[in-house]
Amino acid sequence: MWLTLLYSCTGGAALLYALYRWVIPAAVQYHGGLALLWHDIIVERMLDTLTQSTRPQRLLGAVQKNATRGDPRSVVKAIDEFCRHKEWAMNVGDEKGCILDSVVSELNPATVLELGTYCGYSTVRIASLLPPHAKLITLEFNPDYAKIACQVIAWAGLEDKVIRKLQRNIYKMIHGTQNLTFLCV
Repeated sequence: MWLTLLYSCTGGAALLYALYRWVIPAAVQYHGGLALLWHDIIVERMLDTLTQSTRPQRLLGAVQKNATRGDPRSVVKAIDEFCRHKEWAMNVGDEKGCILDSVVSELNPATVLELGTYCGYSTVRIASLLPPHAKLITLEFNPDYAKIACQVIAWAGLEDKVIRKLQRNIYKMIHGTQNLTFLCV
C-alpha cells in the first residue's frame, strides 16, 4: 500500500513537472489567451502563495538586490532582467524602451503625464531622460502598485523629478495639469 502511494505521488509530481516545463509553455506560444491565462492566473497565484508576496513585491526585491541605489539605468536593467528571466511583468522592456527613450529625448518635454504607473518602470525610464527642471506626473489607480512604484522611483533617485498621485478621478487630475508636453499611457 505504501509503495502504491509512493508511486502515485512520484508519478503525479512527474506529470505536473512535465506539464509545467514542456506541455503548457509549448501551448501558450501559439495562443495569446492561453499565455495570459497561464502567466497571470495560474503561475502568478501559485508564486504569490508559495512566496507570500506579490509579483510587484518580488520585482521590488530584484531591484533592491541587483540595482545600484541612485542609478536609474541600473534600476531599468534590473527590471528588464527580472522580467526576461524570472517573471513576466507589465513593462515596456528594453527593445521598445529604446524607442521611448528616443521620443523623450527628441521632445525634451518640460512636463510629462503618465497614466498608470504599475511598478514605476516607464516612470524611471522617462524621468531619467528629462531635463533638470522638468517634471513627470504619474497617476496610479491601485494603491498597492503605487506603494511599490514609490520605492522603485526612490531607489532610482528620481523623487525630485516625479510627482506621484494615487488618483481615482483621472479627469480631475488632467484638468488641473497645465503646459503638458508629453503624455505616456
